[in-house]
Amino acid sequence: MATNRKKAITIKHKKSAKCLITPGDKSAKWYKISLKKNRHPYFDLRGDVTGVWKLQICNKKGKAIKNMTFRWYGSKSKITTWGGWKKGTYYFKVTPADSKSYGLATFKYKQAK
Repeated sequence: MATNRKKAITIKHKKSAKCLITPGDKSAKWYKISLKKNRHPYFDLRGDVTGVWKLQICNKKGKAIKNMTFRWYGSKSKITTWGGWKKGTYYFKVTPADSKSYGLATFKYKQAK
């Protein structure tokens, strides 16, 4: 698991990456995607997860461009991003919202044209 932006795990289009957060874990998990064209990315989330998680989307310099907080419902959820994104590299920082949030999630990255 990548715990800083420089070691972020790359998620390729139509591929997935796992995210494990244990109870009481406060460390962030970092992932990145690269867009070769202007696109509209979205993520399918699956897993056995409890609680509220935070997702921060950052540009290639590490500046936050969007903060999201989401609660898992059942074993499947979906994050749809806003508007079209310009080509480039984007980073995702996943953290638990509190000490009661934990689980193993799979993030599958897809693109809409």
